[in-house]
Amino acid sequence: MTPHNTTNASETTRLMNTCTQCGKVSTTAVSTEGYQAWLSGVPIQVALSDLSDGEREMLLSGVCEACFDAMFPDDDDEVT
Repeated sequence: MTPHNTTNASETTRLMNTCTQCGKVSTTAVSTEGYQAWLSGVPIQVALSDLSDGEREMLLSGVCEACFDAMFPDDDDEVT
């Protein structure tokens, strides 16, 4: 998934996404070089390795970390 808006300030690109589940808007600053590498096919874990798992998930799927965790709870988080 490609972020909705991007602005480029020299070596940093700001990516703005809206969670498809809850509507939360997030802005993530990434290196322009890493962002271009990701768009060129480099795996996001490599190209944007400085981002958290949740930040990368938001860029990939458009789902924020809280909604992702609610959709796919860890086995330890499940209520039995």
